[in-house]
Amino acid sequence: MADLSMFRGDDKTWNLTFTDSNGTAINLTSATIFLTVKKNTSDADTSAVISKTVTAHTNPTGGISALTVTHTDSAIAIGNYYYDIQLVDSAGSVTTITNGSFTIKRDITVRTS
Repeated sequence: MADLSMFRGDDKTWNLTFTDSNGTAINLTSATIFLTVKKNTSDADTSAVISKTVTAHTNPTGGISALTVTHTDSAIAIGNYYYDIQLVDSAGSVTTITNGSFTIKRDITVRTS
C-alpha cells in the first residue's frame, strides 16, 4: 500500500494480504492489525483521528484480512493526515507493514435518505 484516500463520511474497506519476504502467507491466527491515522506523526496514539483494531480475519491461514473505515470513522475534517498499519503476530512481534499519507476528501452529497 501507499497513500490512502477516501471521501468524508463514506465507508471503505481495504483487502489486505500479508506475506513474508518469500511470498508465503503469514498466518494471522491470533494476530491483531492496527490502523492509526493522525494529524501529526508525533501525536500520541490517544490523539489519533481514526484508530481501528482488527482481530477477525477473512482467511487467517492464507494471510488475508480486511480493514474497514466506517462513515462514522471518516466523519472528520477534510485534509491530509498520516497513517500506518501494524501487525502484531501471535507471538507478540510488532511489524509496521506500511505507512503514508491518508487523505479525507470533500464529499458533495451529505444526505443519506
